Amino acid sequence: MSINYLKNKKIMDLKATIPNQIVNALEEAYQAGQSEDVQELKFINEEALKHAQEAYEFFKVVMNRFCITENHLESTTKAYLLEIGNQLEQIKGIKK
Repeated sequence: MSINYLKNKKIMDLKATIPNQIVNALEEAYQAGQSEDVQELKFINEEALKHAQEAYEFFKVVMNRFCITENHLESTTKAYLLEIGNQLEQIKGIKK
């Protein structure tokens, strides 16, 4: 058998097995995504995001109350609150 024939046969064999390898890899990735550990982490992240959203809503209320009324915040306190707001806004998934 010639070298070209062997190379072509090897290439054809690879082409035939690649789709099966892809399907197997996708199935393994799907199964890994369905594991209990991943489900638990998803739940923990959803809970953390819910609390972060509540904190952001509370932050907006506090800032609006002090901006609308005659109340004036000490500059340090206001700086802290603004930094808290900046950090909350950087959380992915927060609805602004």
